Amino acid sequence: MMLISCSLLENNNGNDETRRTYPEAYGFELSTVYKMKTEVEPPDSLDVNAYVTAVFKCPDNAACFVPDGIMISDSLNAQSLESQIHLTVEKPLQFTEDQRYRMSLDLSPWPGNGEKRFRLLGYSVFNNKN
Repeated sequence: MMLISCSLLENNNGNDETRRTYPEAYGFELSTVYKMKTEVEPPDSLDVNAYVTAVFKCPDNAACFVPDGIMISDSLNAQSLESQIHLTVEKPLQFTEDQRYRMSLDLSPWPGNGEKRFRLLGYSVFNNKN
């Protein structure tokens, strides 16, 4: 169970919060969210075709437990935490919930404990949700 203390917001086109801050996807070898979490060993950089299933934006002047970011999954109805990744991102409102993206991710070990750390490098938007 994951505790979230922030707002789930939708994309508001037309303001600075939705401005793109990442380049297009890099075209690395294609993997899946599930494989990146369970099979791929860091360090590595791979692409995934994933849905944004949640957008997290901490309100101004609030203390939040979960940093600004997005939750991604291989499908819109992810059944387990192993099939989802939370990515801390700059300006999370540039992403739209339920939209499919090609995302380039960097996978590295956390210093000290070796747990996997995921970082968004770039993304491209799919034209439809299929």
